[in-house]
Formats: sequence, structure tokens, C-alpha cells
Amino acid sequence: MAANILICGLFFTGCSIGANSPSSIVKKVLNAVIEKDASAWKYFYNTSDSQKNELRELFREIEEGTALNTLVKFKIQDERIFDNGKKAEVIVETIHKHPSEQGEEFSRTEKFSLVKTKNGWKILWD
Repeated sequence: MAANILICGLFFTGCSIGANSPSSIVKKVLNAVIEKDASAWKYFYNTSDSQKNELRELFREIEEGTALNTLVKFKIQDERIFDNGKKAEVIVETIHKHPSEQGEEFSRTEKFSLVKTKNGWKILWD
């Protein structure tokens, strides 16, 4: 699912609960996609070498403008922290632009799963 979100492009508005909240990490990743910044792969948790390569490739496509869809904005809908503060889910509405259909926009509701690490919140690779 994370790959689908990244390929489609990501979003721009949203609420923030704190600088190190699950929502703030999701916002960083989505803003990086909008800004075509490939460094956002570092916000993913415990990815294998092949997953890191896949994320880098996805961000390369975004940077080059060859991704299937372009994220234009987003809005955080909900954040739930559970499992004694060790896990979280962030629900986001994303707005994408379809490059091959005269820029027609469409929206999706996406769910990000996160885990709290000693280095802060990280997005789980699905």
C-alpha cells in the first residue's frame, strides 16, 4: 500500500499533533513526494535492501515526473495511537492529478501504519 501511495503522489494540507507525532511523519513523507524530494525513504521502518531500492526507484520516478499520478495535496483525517503507544494509524485523504487525462484530479483515502522506535515514529512498509 505504501508503494501505491508513493507512486500516486502525495499531499499538502493536514493537521499536526506534534513535531514527532505519527501524523507529522506522514506529512513529511507526503510533502517530500509533492516536492519531489527522494530523501523521504528514511521515514520507513526496517526496510530490506530490496524495499529500500524500490522506495528509491519510486522517488526517482517522482523526481523525474514519470510516476503514474502526481500527488497535489492531502489532508490528515485521523490519527490513532494504540498498543501502549507503540503503534499508530494515520488516515489521510489524498488528491492526485492524472497526467494522461488532461490533469483530472481524483481523491483517495489512505491508511498509514506506523511503529514507534528509539528514533521516533516510522512508517511500516506494507
